[in-house]
Amino acid sequence: MTHDGRTVLPAPREDCARPALQEIQQLLGPVAEGVQEADVQASTKDGVAERVCTFALAPVGAGQAPDTGNALIIARTTVPDQAALDKLGLPRLMMAPVSVPGVGTAAWYSVNRLSGTTEYVLEAVDGLSVLRVTLALPADVGEPENASGQLAELARHS
Repeated sequence: MTHDGRTVLPAPREDCARPALQEIQQLLGPVAEGVQEADVQASTKDGVAERVCTFALAPVGAGQAPDTGNALIIARTTVPDQAALDKLGLPRLMMAPVSVPGVGTAAWYSVNRLSGTTEYVLEAVDGLSVLRVTLALPADVGEPENASGQLAELARHS
């Protein structure tokens, strides 16, 4: 149990088998040349389950966590009912969300410029499940071409 009441669950690597590393490299191009196997975390609280797959885009030392400022993060939140979905307050943590058609029943995309990192974020709803795909890159890395399209395609493969 964590300090905020979440129960940490076993998270086998297979939970993050899709998309495959090769698919990530093909879809994201040069920024994903060094993509690593996912670090998997899963938890639950009040019927809301979350699984987070963090694919480091640069080598990670043995026993170290991936740098979330240079990673592809695919998080899936599953809720028990519509009330819990409404409580999530979608879209979450987006500076200037725009609607994205053709992904789930509703989807949004945003670029979040932080002090040392730029996040390209797509969040999509499908039933009682929310998929959030975040490509976090160091601020000095150029903007990927068609990031919203790339993230939408990754969402379809997840």
